[in-house]
Amino acid sequence: MIYAIWYPSGGFGHFINALLLLKGKNFERPKTEFKFSDNGDSHSLFSSFPKYLHNPKEYPIITDNTEIKKTVLIDTGINNESKNFFQCFPNATVIKICYDDWTWSIVAKTMIEKAMHQPLDNIITVDKILWQSDDHWCQREKYYLYLKDHKFRSSWREDNDSKNIFINELLNFESFTNKFLEFDIELEVSALDLWKSWIIANSNYLNPFFVASDIVNNLTKTQSLSHINDLWTQAIVNYFIWLKYKFEVPAWDYKDWFSSTEDISTMLTNNGVTV
Repeated sequence: MIYAIWYPSGGFGHFINALLLLKGKNFERPKTEFKFSDNGDSHSLFSSFPKYLHNPKEYPIITDNTEIKKTVLIDTGINNESKNFFQCFPNATVIKICYDDWTWSIVAKTMIEKAMHQPLDNIITVDKILWQSDDHWCQREKYYLYLKDHKFRSSWREDNDSKNIFINELLNFESFTNKFLEFDIELEVSALDLWKSWIIANSNYLNPFFVASDIVNNLTKTQSLSHINDLWTQAIVNYFIWLKYKFEVPAWDYKDWFSSTEDISTMLTNNGVTV
């Protein structure tokens, strides 16, 4: 049996591949040691068949009915969700990795830093003609607008022909393991060590999401925000405020950002939004 792992940019597919090959019952096992790279990816681990990369012009039709389960990585690119690869793996079980509006904030960063190998500021640049300033509020607002307005925000949703797993389900170990039970994939040994290693190795991409989620989902809990100096994390907070409350933080009015959750609650209340 073949499991085709179909994924957007960011290393998520390689992580699922590692999970199946290292922990899945009756899966082909790698013959080399494995560890995450410095930037959190697991590209060093093989899959059973050559990666299906960006709809190659030539790729053989592959079927497999052996008892040993095998994997293949389907990398069509984040801008292409075509199903051409189904023809090459007609009997495969397809696992599609999806995201929602919230976890798009994770994919946006992994797409740039992991897949494009660029710093955020090289790709998300402030227009110096429109905004004649190098102040932090300009870059924060540019990040926010990128998250809010980018066309990929609404990509990689559920697919009726696939077994779908959302990135937010990868972020909780219990939901993560239960999802594979739903797929009738049994893990031979606990995957907790692998999952923890993935979370730690990818903390640069995941922590801004965790921090922003905690802030916006707990505004009634007074907490200081003065320690949050990272502009990307601040932008995600503003983006999550827009997602949850349909309110856009006025960039200039809050150019110095927020000192506490009470500041956010007051801003929303003064604008007729119930927290």
